[in-house]
Amino acid sequence: MSNTKQKIVTAVVTLAVAAGVGHVTQYGLSGLGSASAVSTTPVEDDGFTPIPTRTDNMLLKVRQPVFPAPTSDTLRHDVPGLAAPLREALHLPAHAPIRISAPVFAPDRPPSDAEINLNGFGIACRTEHSVSAELGGVIRLRVTSACAPGARVDVTHAGLSFSGLTDAQGLFDTAIPAMTEAAEITYRIEGGAPVTAEIDVPDASAFTRVALAWGAGADLSLHALEFGAGPGSAGHVALGRRATVDTAGRVVRLGDPAIEDSGQVEIYSFPAGRARSGTIRLAAAVRVTEATCGNPIDLVSLQRAGDGIPLERRHTVPLPGCADVGDILVLKNILDDLKIAGN
Repeated sequence: MSNTKQKIVTAVVTLAVAAGVGHVTQYGLSGLGSASAVSTTPVEDDGFTPIPTRTDNMLLKVRQPVFPAPTSDTLRHDVPGLAAPLREALHLPAHAPIRISAPVFAPDRPPSDAEINLNGFGIACRTEHSVSAELGGVIRLRVTSACAPGARVDVTHAGLSFSGLTDAQGLFDTAIPAMTEAAEITYRIEGGAPVTAEIDVPDASAFTRVALAWGAGADLSLHALEFGAGPGSAGHVALGRRATVDTAGRVVRLGDPAIEDSGQVEIYSFPAGRARSGTIRLAAAVRVTEATCGNPIDLVSLQRAGDGIPLERRHTVPLPGCADVGDILVLKNILDDLKIAGN
């Protein structure tokens, strides 16, 4: 091919590409469906400002994109394949038409969080649940509801019920000492349906556990005196008491006292297989308050029996009158002492 013919072919292809770009910019690719996209007609001046470029390059006319007015919640647009002459000139493969769908919002304002379903932190509004077994024979429950901060979560395990609240990010995260290896837990977030999960907790067999549960308004605590320890001594285990080299057990509390009708649960865990043997004395203590004075309170105790199945007992304890508000009563006959046989 001579140099003259090569210049003519190059000019035709260059104009074809420029015409195609003009159609893409203005009509979103829809103008490339016919053979007329390849043209040698010079571009007339139509008042649009060209992109600054070097003098040895062709000037491209730039148009503002034109979008059709939305008629529904979704804008759909069919993108046809390139016309055969242009496709062949550019050595591009053939493609089938493509349908593009995109959400449409009002052009005069940004979408609201409600429309795109995000909370104030930009997190998607959905509820997620996670139940897992962790070291130490505990059940880890995580409930996340990004658009429900401060929502109530009710939990029941082995007949023990308590409630908590999601935090500012909508997260409720708690660790529950499992009372059995084959554990079941039921939970419900405010406004949702109850969810029941069954989970194996193999490490639960490595602990001897005792639970004490009571209703809202009462003020109780669970105490363990390990191997002859006296009240207030190093071997006295209770909630808030610092563990020492002389203590092996631990007490945890479940339930948020800020919730008016939430149950409260305390669980004492003693690791099995300890070399030491002896007796652990257990007791419950109740403080007389203005809300409970002169009234009976209901308690539930849960202790593992010889067959490994927790034994549930229900108790009703009368409290003295309001003249004794502030007094603490020690209930020694609510829980059975533990007999520990060391290895």
